[in-house]
Amino acid sequence: MANLQLAETKAEAPRKHLEDAATDFREVIDRDPKHVDAHIGLGMVQLDLGDLENLKNAATTFSTVISETESTNIPALIGRSRTFM
Repeated sequence: MANLQLAETKAEAPRKHLEDAATDFREVIDRDPKHVDAHIGLGMVQLDLGDLENLKNAATTFSTVISETESTNIPALIGRSRTFM
């Protein structure tokens, strides 16, 4: 019984880490709604979780953030963010 529980816990660990990461990204976005890195990170985590509905919402929000950003070098912002993932 204990071995089965341990195996289940190990199998759930990666998902738990991803869910924790999603929570962390959301907290950053709550503090700074235009934080490009946090939006990209949240989208990538949601993709990894297979959370397509929230991924779709995040993509829409990210699109709005990008369209409102003052930076003229959007590809550099996105490229920089991807190096941290």
